[in-house]
Amino acid sequence: IPSMHKLLPSPSYIFSYLARLWNRNVDPRVAVPKPGGGEWAAYKIGRVADLTLVEINYELKPVTVIYDKKDGRFREVRGTIGWIHYKLLHPKPKPVFAKLLALANYMGVGRSRGIGMGQVRVEPLD
Repeated sequence: IPSMHKLLPSPSYIFSYLARLWNRNVDPRVAVPKPGGGEWAAYKIGRVADLTLVEINYELKPVTVIYDKKDGRFREVRGTIGWIHYKLLHPKPKPVFAKLLALANYMGVGRSRGIGMGQVRVEPLD
């Protein structure tokens, strides 16, 4: 399967990625969703996110950024810029989601975070 990127953020992608990032960087005793969750933990969190989060509003636009030049050719990154409002339909995953969203605020989401791509700002709405 060729290497490809997600252009539109989905709850499953966001939370699976954040769970893998969290579990790679913490002691296994504080892994999510629970200690010893195993290699399927990130997938499970992504599935729960898809079932319990719904988009209620959004404003996204596609962007292309040139970030490097190699062998006389420009290298581009495609993605989106904008915002999405999600509503949590069930309160049970809220503590895990809150922990992962705090990580997203600090480290970003997705590839090329080291060059400033994938920045997010998480804000709760009442």
